[in-house]
Parts: sequence; C-alpha cells; structure tokens
Amino acid sequence: MRVGIEVGGTFTDLVAGDGSRVEVIKVPSTPASPDKGAFASLEAAGPGDIVTLAVGGGFGDPAKRSAERLREDQADGIISADRAASWASSRIAAE
Repeated sequence: MRVGIEVGGTFTDLVAGDGSRVEVIKVPSTPASPDKGAFASLEAAGPGDIVTLAVGGGFGDPAKRSAERLREDQADGIISADRAASWASSRIAAE
C-alpha cells in the first residue's frame, strides 16, 4: 500500500492506495505539533502494509521558525544541523 500525507494548517489529509482502491482520510491538524496530525491520520487508516510513505508539509515557511523550534526540529532529526544553522543565520541577517 502507498500512503501520502499532507499536513495543512486546518486539516491533515491521508491518501492510501494499493492499485485497486484508494482511501482518503481527513483529520484535524495540530499546527503546534504537525506530527500529531500525521500520526492521527495513520491511526484512522488502520492497520495494513505500508510500502511507501510520502509526507509533505503545508504549514508555514520553515525558514521563519523560531530558533527554539529549529533546535527541536534538529534534535528530532527533521532537519540537519547545517540546514538549521542556515535558516537561523538568514533570519538573523534579515532582522
């Protein structure tokens, strides 16, 4: 089964398909913690064999995140140290 997840500001959408059928699930997003919406959509889909998982974000510009959130993203393995430093330095330069 292939699964795609799009995390938006209001809803998180999951589309799952196995070549013969497609299922669409929509759950509320949690903007303060986008991962919760993604996991909620997977839980709503129920058990199954996920072969490919594609996740996309749609909530805000990551380069405008606070330094604290950049550190959290780096600690969680969402972004690299280089990317966090690049975004943080571009924000400081703009201010």
